Amino acid sequence: MPLRPMQDHPKTSTLYVAFRNTQLTNQRRTQVKTKTEILDALIECADAHQAADEYAAGSYQWTGKSCGLGCIRRDVMNLPLRPRARITVNDIHADISNATGIPEWVLYLLDEIFECLPADARPAWPPAFLRAARDCADWDRATARVLTAILGRVPGERVASVRALWQRVVNGESPDSLSPQFDEVRRSMLAMPSGTWGAGDMVAWSAVNGSVTAVMWEASEAAAWEAASAEAERLRQRDDLLAAMRSESTTTKENDDE
Repeated sequence: MPLRPMQDHPKTSTLYVAFRNTQLTNQRRTQVKTKTEILDALIECADAHQAADEYAAGSYQWTGKSCGLGCIRRDVMNLPLRPRARITVNDIHADISNATGIPEWVLYLLDEIFECLPADARPAWPPAFLRAARDCADWDRATARVLTAILGRVPGERVASVRALWQRVVNGESPDSLSPQFDEVRRSMLAMPSGTWGAGDMVAWSAVNGSVTAVMWEASEAAAWEAASAEAERLRQRDDLLAAMRSESTTTKENDDE
């Protein structure tokens, strides 16, 4: 079955031409079957969105432009999938995760970082993200790499202790095997007197609970409290996530084994 043209996009637009002239609509017009094929198709679409200046912060809805996740939502729904994907705005992260195989928490990071980047840095972010996500083979270790990178920029004794635990995950231990150590840090932090928590302690608490999204937010807030730039911290977090996914790619692991 031919790929349905996007009704609200002129047939001369960059995105329509990208769809019409790629493998999807020529040799592979019938059905996209694997997660890799889906991500390959979404990367082509993301490149076309960037070229056509169709990325804009603030909304998942398509109005000729949309945010990074909003563009992915629209592209997934227009792929020749069986059954055709239905991506609701209310469940956009979970629905796109189901369609692409990218973990839901990683899509929250894509979304969060896109909205916080300076305008001139946004268009290149979704294509770079999708390329790195397509090749990531170990999401647990990618999580640990992101956390250790961010925690390394936040001062504090408790931050350092949590970072050391996540570094052990990077080195090959499983998060479950370290549960007693994580629990010990949680107990020590819960015993801290009320009103004594600083910005670094908030980062440490989010990290000990494995919430990368919260760590990113708290680290940006901590940067602002330390008179550093929250915007600059978001740029570093973008680079941290890309580096983590690339470090856990199949290609990287094959090269390391040679």
